[in-house]
Amino acid sequence: MGGIPVNRGEPDLQAIKAVMNVLKDEKKQLVIFPEGTRNRANDDSITPLKNGTARFAIKAKRRILPVMYYRKLRPFKRNYMYIGEPIDLSEFYNDKPTEENKTKATQYVYEKMLETRRLCNEAVEEILAKKEAKKNKRKCKK
Repeated sequence: MGGIPVNRGEPDLQAIKAVMNVLKDEKKQLVIFPEGTRNRANDDSITPLKNGTARFAIKAKRRILPVMYYRKLRPFKRNYMYIGEPIDLSEFYNDKPTEENKTKATQYVYEKMLETRRLCNEAVEEILAKKEAKKNKRKCKK
């Protein structure tokens, strides 16, 4: 499926090179879990992000497209996915790659992800409220 295996907890130069090769090709996209793993919590929390996502985006000068699922995915059930506004990190392109700047960029991405989570929840809850109102309206007619 085109996955890039990663050795966790240690510098993995092969994985870094593979990621950068994908990001250099404008026709390709890369999916990264910025939390470092899938969030298995049974809520809509976002755990602290790893610096890798922001670092890769800055180095490749690519935007990040945040994608959120409303609540936990359920197989064979209706799932709602929200695609947020692209996160532009161009303000960090000219900064020297210090740990402080990487941390600031990651914090910026984290704040944008939290905003995307909020917008996702609002959009889906609005859809669900409309469905519920429509369902109640049908019940009243009977």
